[in-house]
Amino acid sequence: MANSSAWFALAGALGGIVLTGGFTLITAVMSHRWTTQTDRLQDLRSAKERLRDVFHDYLIATNAYFHAVDRMHIKALRDKEFDPWEDVREEYKALQEQYQYLTISASDEVRQLARAYDMVLYGLADAVRGSDEERWSELRSETHKARERVRVAMRGELGVPS
Repeated sequence: MANSSAWFALAGALGGIVLTGGFTLITAVMSHRWTTQTDRLQDLRSAKERLRDVFHDYLIATNAYFHAVDRMHIKALRDKEFDPWEDVREEYKALQEQYQYLTISASDEVRQLARAYDMVLYGLADAVRGSDEERWSELRSETHKARERVRVAMRGELGVPS
């Protein structure tokens, strides 16, 4: 009788060890899966934040370039002296740099719309340099439309509802 009690005790102890080991293994596997999933979600959030920063910096650069060209236009209207290249050089360089970041970060749609927007902005500067007031008016209106198209595409890429 004592012999069978010892066997029952041994079986109970071994069964407890197997159950505890099984639960520990299941917990470790599930914990690893949750950690991996959490890491992936964090990576996605980080990538989206970096993309948002690229879009933000690009829009800031386009705005600065537009205002530099607009200041040049005001000088031209007032017959004040201006340098058609030097007056926008820093803003142009900043815009080019931000556009390059955008081209390696954004979707094809955003890149194409950004390029079209840049071309309108460059056309504005050319209109000032050529003293073409009619062209300036056309392109100034188009600038706002092109900017809005880029912003809508950027918001779509970031998953921001309109």
